[in-house]
Amino acid sequence: MIFEGPWHFDTPVATMADEEDLQNVGNLTLGPGYIDAAALVQNEVIETYLLKKDGAIAGYGTCWVEPRRSLSRLLKGHDVATLPAYVHAADESSKLGIIGSVGVLDRYRHHGGGSQIVQMCVSKLIDQGAQAILVTAWESVPDGQAMIEGVLQRLGFERTGYVPEFWHAESKLEKYQCPADGYPCHCAAVLFAKQVG
Repeated sequence: MIFEGPWHFDTPVATMADEEDLQNVGNLTLGPGYIDAAALVQNEVIETYLLKKDGAIAGYGTCWVEPRRSLSRLLKGHDVATLPAYVHAADESSKLGIIGSVGVLDRYRHHGGGSQIVQMCVSKLIDQGAQAILVTAWESVPDGQAMIEGVLQRLGFERTGYVPEFWHAESKLEKYQCPADGYPCHCAAVLFAKQVG
């Protein structure tokens, strides 16, 4: 699928043939070891879209619909009270869509690719019956915003929460490197939500 925008990107679903390139893009955008490309490509629940420019992978995004009552696990036990009622309702009815991670290589940013990936994920989640979509974004800039915040707000997402050191314990357990902090990760998460159903 190709969207109109400043640049034209293809956004196919990732296949086993894309694993190595997908892993490299994941390592460069979200840190070594954060994603497992082979597991993503083979997962029957998670949809992984690629962002391609002239045949090369420029980025990717993942999305899925969560089973019932998953919020506490998704937010690693952190307080979920700040989330809007429509997110809780979707969680109770197994209709909570998740955009798991979006990574775009630096040289392809600010050309509409991140928006395309998010739009593909939103469309897929709506097709799967999601009533609300939750995004846990990485706060990687000193002004308290997430890199993807502008994209999400333009697409109708609202900022609904903030969790300090969100990936700290997980990065120690999984031993992945944060591109901002190294090891372990001390980055915060900014939560965004959108009602879609």
